[in-house]
Amino acid sequence: MYSKKIRDNHLSITISFKPFVFGLILLAAAFIMGCAEDSPSNPTATTPPATYLFYEGSLFAVDPDSLATPIQVDPGNITKIGQPLSYSTLETFWGVTSYNSGPPVSVSGLHIRTLVYARDGSFFKVSAQKGNGLPTPVQVSNENNAANICETHTGYDRAHHDNSSYLYRLPGSDNVCRTSDDLWKMIRLGMTRTDAPIPAKKPLIEIEAPSTGAMIGWLAIDNKNLYRYDTAFANPVLVTPFTTGVTDCTSNASDDLFLVVDNTLRLYNVSAGNLSPALHTFSGSGVNYCDEAEDKSNLYLRDGASLHKVPLNGNSPSSLLVKEGGNTLLSLVGTTDTRVIYKASGTSTSLKAVDKTEGTALVLDTISSALFAVESVVGNRIYYTVVEHSGHRTAKVVRDDGTIESSFSNAAWIGASIPTNLTIDSEFPVQTLILAEGLSADGKASNSTLKSVNPLTNTVIATLGTVPSDIQSLFLFGIGSKLLGTGFGGNPLRQSDVFFVNTDTPHSLTRVTNTPDKDEKSLF
Repeated sequence: MYSKKIRDNHLSITISFKPFVFGLILLAAAFIMGCAEDSPSNPTATTPPATYLFYEGSLFAVDPDSLATPIQVDPGNITKIGQPLSYSTLETFWGVTSYNSGPPVSVSGLHIRTLVYARDGSFFKVSAQKGNGLPTPVQVSNENNAANICETHTGYDRAHHDNSSYLYRLPGSDNVCRTSDDLWKMIRLGMTRTDAPIPAKKPLIEIEAPSTGAMIGWLAIDNKNLYRYDTAFANPVLVTPFTTGVTDCTSNASDDLFLVVDNTLRLYNVSAGNLSPALHTFSGSGVNYCDEAEDKSNLYLRDGASLHKVPLNGNSPSSLLVKEGGNTLLSLVGTTDTRVIYKASGTSTSLKAVDKTEGTALVLDTISSALFAVESVVGNRIYYTVVEHSGHRTAKVVRDDGTIESSFSNAAWIGASIPTNLTIDSEFPVQTLILAEGLSADGKASNSTLKSVNPLTNTVIATLGTVPSDIQSLFLFGIGSKLLGTGFGGNPLRQSDVFFVNTDTPHSLTRVTNTPDKDEKSLF
């Protein structure tokens, strides 16, 4: 439930961009970014407020009810990150209309609420909600030196939206990013143009009150020590020193945070402020990247060529689930009701399932000269695309018992939506998947047909339309049924345009922009 979104690590909804390969790694901890003003403790399902959708070339808003007239929000150039300039400083803050502390935690009315970005050395915010006039940039803080940002991080307060925070790293006197004299600062969404940024430390993760979703502090790094700070990065309390590094592994909808400290997995209890002894010691040296999945009871963890499980309450150390051959590379995909799904790569690549109580792994699919782009695990089904070196795509659905339920040649899963009302108790929920059928033999999307699919039943909801002939790849993502996406052309510069679909409405695929001399990309 604790959000984690830091640009260096891309610990968020991570989209792997290859030509028409958009593998969506759905991380539960990243999306609970919402904020509910004085929300009730036991909400029922609620309808989110009407909002704009956004895309950037310069910054534009799209009214889903008036697609033909996009609104230019800011004609300026949004500042890019660091060296080289590769991605935007713009961050999207999501909101909810109600929050239930559970257990399990649930939220209702999930929606895009506020955008924050840097331009010309200053920060601006834009409300995404309709009904308050046209979306207009408002300056946030008196920061005037944000022209060269090295890194960003966001912190979410679901009880008080204006306390949600945008952290940023600036180069020091050497004017070079990621050196010892860099400076971290923080602004809050509620700051006016005269408020000064708050000096900060390198953030690891924000700490929230499980009962309300309110932000109550930070875990952050200063030299070779991990400290707990209050919400203004004051009153530090040492959590632990470390030698090589520390990273947040995952967290659950309770009072605990899993951390990797040097090469050990440990559990930090927020209320008590206690760090557990090692629950797992990694086989490698130094800090191990935490490749994990979880359900309501356990964290499932990759360590080299083996998978382990650890109780979410930290009451016992890790236990071995399965061990592959020594040179096999593993990556976790997700969990079904009874099994853990993972990929094993050696001389060939296999999609596998192992029982949560341990045992021999079941091979779900194997390929020798291609890769799997796994879109989602929903119920007991795994949705994935097989991508061959030639570019040929096959969209598949397999059950966790090995039954191949669907296999579509010249097709790929190219998008997803998440529900507006959901329970946060394990994996990231998916409401709808987008299937492209009729790809070319080398995987291009031109003239393919898009369909929305209910992943709970693997049935088609609607035929959405045909991809234009000049678009070779396309990806769509959003909340609920109204989604924006980015389509890439086939010219050497891969010029991009913005598209819209309503996943519930047949023939709703609409090209929002068509600008051969300009790139536009949708914002999530």
